Amino acid sequence: MHEAQAGFHVDFLKLVNAMTQTKLSDYAFHNNGDLTFTKVSAPWGLDEPNFSNGAAYGDLDGDGALDLSDNVDDEAFVYKNNARTLLPDNHYCRCGSKGQATIGSPSGPKSP
Repeated sequence: MHEAQAGFHVDFLKLVNAMTQTKLSDYAFHNNGDLTFTKVSAPWGLDEPNFSNGAAYGDLDGDGALDLSDNVDDEAFVYKNNARTLLPDNHYCRCGSKGQATIGSPSGPKSP
């Protein structure tokens, strides 16, 4: 990386090919509410070994809860957030907007 910063050519493909090819499990932790956490990777289905180099959150099913899409360099995994049905007594912040954005609108929807 020092070569790239100094303006020299770096063979990034060679660098990527030198990286290890070991699939690892992802980790997830549940907040116990008392300043401690419990590892819940397996019960939540996140323990499948993979090449996980990234993740994205988005409301994929329109229920207002963020779902997780995991992976960049391997088969993609999509995890549905079931918190609204499994934990109905918990509190959530749900935001919405009024109006309709037009293509090219930098500010998005506007309130009336």
